[in-house]
Amino acid sequence: MRPKAYSYIRFSSKAQAKGDSLRRQLEDTRLYAETHGYELDDSLILKDLGLSAFDGSNVEKGALGAFLRLVQDGEVPSGSCLIVESLDRLSRDEILKAFNVFSNILTAGIRIVTLSDGMEYSEESVGANAGQLFISLTLMSRAHEESATKSRRLKAVWEQKRKLISRRKLTAKCPAWLRLNEGRSSYEIIEERASLLKEIYRMSVDGHGKNAIATYLNENKIKPWGRSLGWQTSYIDKLLKTRAVLGDFQPHKMVSGKPTPVGDVIEDYFPQVITYELFHQAQNAISSRLRKGGVKGEGVTSLFPGVLKCGYCGGSIKHRRKGSGKQRYIICDSAHRGMGCIKKNWNYFSFEESFLSHTIHTDFSSVMRSGDVDKKKNLKLEINALESELEELERRLENLIDLAESGGELPQIIQRIELNKVKQESIKDLVDKKRSELDTLSSMLLKHQESQSVAKKLIDISNSGASSELAEARLRASQAILNTVEKIEIFTDGRKPPVSDSDMKKTLTEDGGFSEVEVEDFLEMRRQNRTSNPYYVSWYKNGAYQIVIPDPENPEKYELLANSDYVSIFDECDNG
Repeated sequence: MRPKAYSYIRFSSKAQAKGDSLRRQLEDTRLYAETHGYELDDSLILKDLGLSAFDGSNVEKGALGAFLRLVQDGEVPSGSCLIVESLDRLSRDEILKAFNVFSNILTAGIRIVTLSDGMEYSEESVGANAGQLFISLTLMSRAHEESATKSRRLKAVWEQKRKLISRRKLTAKCPAWLRLNEGRSSYEIIEERASLLKEIYRMSVDGHGKNAIATYLNENKIKPWGRSLGWQTSYIDKLLKTRAVLGDFQPHKMVSGKPTPVGDVIEDYFPQVITYELFHQAQNAISSRLRKGGVKGEGVTSLFPGVLKCGYCGGSIKHRRKGSGKQRYIICDSAHRGMGCIKKNWNYFSFEESFLSHTIHTDFSSVMRSGDVDKKKNLKLEINALESELEELERRLENLIDLAESGGELPQIIQRIELNKVKQESIKDLVDKKRSELDTLSSMLLKHQESQSVAKKLIDISNSGASSELAEARLRASQAILNTVEKIEIFTDGRKPPVSDSDMKKTLTEDGGFSEVEVEDFLEMRRQNRTSNPYYVSWYKNGAYQIVIPDPENPEKYELLANSDYVSIFDECDNG
């Protein structure tokens, strides 16, 4: 049997992916595999289109990262070959980090081939030929320096911007209780919101926790700030802890996609809306509640952050604790916060056990065949349209940086750079999201195979009692779920009809003209099809879904419903 070859293609921008380059790389890869005795695995062609190798995004959240984890787990056989355009496609990160990616692949017995120069690297060849090692290090260092140079140029412009802060505010983005004035020189207080903020602080000092405060605001129909449908406990927590209420401002920059503090805190940047006394009283009250509060449990966290949705109202499902913290359950967040919906919980561990068991035993090759083609086509069209606008903004930014370096009027240039960057970041966020969706679809089967592997490993570790390995196993399982699952709809009260029996009877008899016998027959059929046992619907990234009804006595066992059964639960009113 011929050894396996895998293709990895990465473009940092859509502009690079335009034209003939993608097709050419795929053809060159196939030609190399055929002429050198490898069997190219077409089902696992790895693409990171639009993910950066400078900040390690392609390793942290891309197809390359998934491949490296399979290599680490021994799922990619020794003697296989990874084919890339050049070494900088793997990484443009700092040289030690880049070399770590390079060496981990080689020491696992996987060869690396670079098509641009025809080089083939292996653990044996690098060990025997120091010159080959020096060449690889030189290429990695040069790739990182090229990416770092542009980053330093832009950083220098923004450092100049921070020096002008006393004359002009950095950004229009500010706390929700403030607005930037027309001259962009100071912030104005939105009095109505500042008054509500003070009330939230006083409630905290009086002993109300963040969940109680959010529930109070929602039940009293107080409109939330921003686009949220209701007040969230996480937002209340941020309001009670941010020092922006005292006037402090901490500049940030993005590092690996996350905001990271940079420079010193700037005092008196914002108008102060909470007194120091009230702020510290609130901090002491929060600390006191934490000391008295429930035990945080055994370090168990949910495997499904942001994925669980209520099947009845579409809102978020929250992971809660009972008693000492060892009892966990999931419940609709709207119901928990007093905003309606069905207030019934489901034992978290029963749900988790059912989901892991279903993941291990599912034939994902058949699941993945449905829904891919149309979704990929639509995503590509959307990305193309956004990328055209993004390329134009990038050209404008380069011109502005050149103008700043040549001694142009800095305040005006900085203002134009800021406006450009705000629009650019907004479009980039949207493009990144759609690229990620497209990349996920392209490597979906690979990621589902990885999810099965990590789910099985988590169950084995949990059963063995190896507590030292449990946290890492749960983290990997959670990441695998986020890579493959779009959402999981939770029905804690089972198949609950959208219309009650009494309302349905009234509709059928008065408006539909059905006889009482016909109505009773229909209602009896509906009751037989009803169950109060909780179930869930797993929606995958490619649009496919599966309906799973766990056995209440043994969560490892479950029943799969046909898709038509799922639809009939919710459209019976329209059909009737």
